[in-house]
Amino acid sequence: MKTIGTTQIKIMIDNIFGKFFPPSVVVVGYIFLVAGVLFILENTFIGIGLAVIGTFGAFAKTGVQINPAKQLFREYTALFGLKFGNWQSLEGYTDVSVLKKSISTTAYSRSNRSATTSSEKYLDVCLLDKSHRKKQTISRWTDKEMAIADAKKLTERLTLNYSRYNPEISTESRAKRR
Repeated sequence: MKTIGTTQIKIMIDNIFGKFFPPSVVVVGYIFLVAGVLFILENTFIGIGLAVIGTFGAFAKTGVQINPAKQLFREYTALFGLKFGNWQSLEGYTDVSVLKKSISTTAYSRSNRSATTSSEKYLDVCLLDKSHRKKQTISRWTDKEMAIADAKKLTERLTLNYSRYNPEISTESRAKRR
């Protein structure tokens, strides 16, 4: 937030999570891009098609933007600075929390054996609704102190509460546990 005179300007928050596709698809995207560029000399239409598909696969990123002044957010997919995604209201969110998350990529063979090709652990700063059932990831960190500091800064900017993740258990879930 910047202050100019007596007016406070809330700057847009923009967090990029990384590539849209898993690493194997990104590599295939690079291959399609190179093949498309080389194929343009033979067949322009197919070459451009391969290059466009490869560009999207190799360079597409995903992230979240928040506009504190309008109380809106959007999850987006970006390609060369162009961001695509629908704006939604922050109205239902009351809390901010830090949640642990593990993201892995698994490949399966023809005999249905699995092999985990990559696995990473993150701490996500999330917006939560009153019941803590609805979550929206805002930023992703690998360091716990940085994640907590970012969550507290976000609570100040959006005037929300910092709380521990504690979802309400519905009556249907309680009935199943008996």
